[in-house]
Amino acid sequence: MVLGKLNNRKIANLLKQNIIGLVNDGDGLYLNISSAGHCSWVLRYTSSTLKKKRNMGLGSYPSVSILEARNLKNKAKYLNYTGTDPIDARKFNAHNINVDEIYKKWVIQKTAQAESFTKIKGIFEKYLICRIADMKIADITALHISEILVSLQNDKGISVTAHKLCRYFNQMMNYAVNLGFISFNPCQKVACCLNSAVTRHLPSIKYTEFDQLFRNLAKAKFRGTSVFLFIFNILTIVRPKEASSARWSEVDLKKKYGLFRQKG
Repeated sequence: MVLGKLNNRKIANLLKQNIIGLVNDGDGLYLNISSAGHCSWVLRYTSSTLKKKRNMGLGSYPSVSILEARNLKNKAKYLNYTGTDPIDARKFNAHNINVDEIYKKWVIQKTAQAESFTKIKGIFEKYLICRIADMKIADITALHISEILVSLQNDKGISVTAHKLCRYFNQMMNYAVNLGFISFNPCQKVACCLNSAVTRHLPSIKYTEFDQLFRNLAKAKFRGTSVFLFIFNILTIVRPKEASSARWSEVDLKKKYGLFRQKG
């Protein structure tokens, strides 16, 4: 099917219409839509070394964006033009690229997509990445990762963290699959080796206990900013981070008092 250059809106419409098969983006790049609605990029070219037509996967959509797919296509076609078959080159590179190199590429994308990742990034590097950074991405097995994560549960007692590390590592491995560095992710079932994570809810009190809470607060040893921050947090019911980072420029006292007088 030929629709001209693809964009996200066109792809969304194709999925709504249950279109199946190859959709041409131009210059040998196609979006392959499966019957289940899964989309993947395919480059169709004639190998300059083998003198035959080949299909090269460039990852799944939307994990690999339209722009990224076109850039990968251009790089592959340039390699082919210079006498190096891109599929053969990728197989060679996959066996020679380290986990650390993949991690650095992935972390740029991950931090741009989710700010929350920065909270666990240091732990992810300290407990997991540092132990396998020099390994080839193609040599990673489920045994390597499960041994590390299980030892964290047993030695450190950080069950919830181990599960988070497992989830993020699988995201990184799937990223490597999408870019063609490995053909599959061997660590998808590693979480089965971990003990179930026990969720611990934050402590809370009933509204009937507020009177005693403030009595205890008045007797507490800490004073000043900490007390006011605590009270401000209770009265406004904002998130702790929002309360601690609040600025006077965010408080409109005039409108507050004006509203108060109107109600009075």
